[in-house]
Amino acid sequence: MVDYYRVLGVERDASDADIKKAYRREALKWHPDKNPDNKDAAERRFKEISQAFKVLSNGDERAHYDRYGDEQTARPRGPGAPSHAHANMYAEELSPEDIFNMFFGIPPGARGSRRRPRPHQRAPPSDDIHVVNLNFVQLLPIVLLLLFSLLSSITIGESDKSYSFSPLDNLPEERQTLRSGVRYYVPEYFEVQYPDHASVHALETSIEKENLKRVRRRCRLERTQKQRMVDTANYYSGAERDGMLDVARRAPTKWCEELERLEAFG
Repeated sequence: MVDYYRVLGVERDASDADIKKAYRREALKWHPDKNPDNKDAAERRFKEISQAFKVLSNGDERAHYDRYGDEQTARPRGPGAPSHAHANMYAEELSPEDIFNMFFGIPPGARGSRRRPRPHQRAPPSDDIHVVNLNFVQLLPIVLLLLFSLLSSITIGESDKSYSFSPLDNLPEERQTLRSGVRYYVPEYFEVQYPDHASVHALETSIEKENLKRVRRRCRLERTQKQRMVDTANYYSGAERDGMLDVARRAPTKWCEELERLEAFG
């Protein structure tokens, strides 16, 4: 008899959360795409893991397994059997790959086609901050600059991509590009979606190009905001003007500093 608890590496009293956690760990470890040098063994192990999860994650199936072992699942049932039998028949039709995709929420065809990141598109309108007239309020430029810095750290419109420049619920894993250290976030199944160096390199090349455009755009906005602070200061005179110019000079320009760093890579 196959010991499904041993397959997943959990105790017999493991909770549903423990079983899900174990499946996530083992499925990512033994997925055939991650083991090209030992694919046959990985496929066998992956099937065992999927079958173990399919049984132990279903309350009725698990109870039956705990009592009778891994007998044929299409067993006689009580009066309430028909609907459950139908559900079980559907479960039997699921392949290990289907279970993996459903567990990780992978869209159909997302991995089979080795999807590459989409070509860069113009940033959504919300990424461009409309500059208001600053001539009437002395401190408004400083407030706007700080607000811009905050908004710049928020990634907009990337929920449908295979990566993001900030963590999302479906893109929680942090990585950095090998060449220039650009931080980006990917799904838990990233190493299955991009199993070899060539596919990761192609992705990171695209990420670095997109990031460079993104940083240049935000640096331009920082410089525009800073120049408006200077222009506003020039409406004043004396110590008041000098103080405002000093604030403008010391205003943070983190995106321009990042642009300088990136451009040093050539």
